[in-house]
Amino acid sequence: MLLKLYALPSLYRQGDFTCVGLYENDVATLLFYHASNTQEVLTELTPFVSTQDLAAIQDIISDLEQRISRFKRNTDNA
Repeated sequence: MLLKLYALPSLYRQGDFTCVGLYENDVATLLFYHASNTQEVLTELTPFVSTQDLAAIQDIISDLEQRISRFKRNTDNA
């Protein structure tokens, strides 16, 4: 997950929508099934990314966590 998150801001800048989709799906799947501590991941990444990329990674994680939360709510209500 760490490497996928590291790569995502660059893929966004390159406009590589196919890879963005694949990488985000991989991260979302890992978050869904393994409920990783995202703060630990962010702490690991911090020395290696710019502040702009770190903010983008935080936004990506937040968005994915919200999507997972909506999915879980929908499946619980089904």
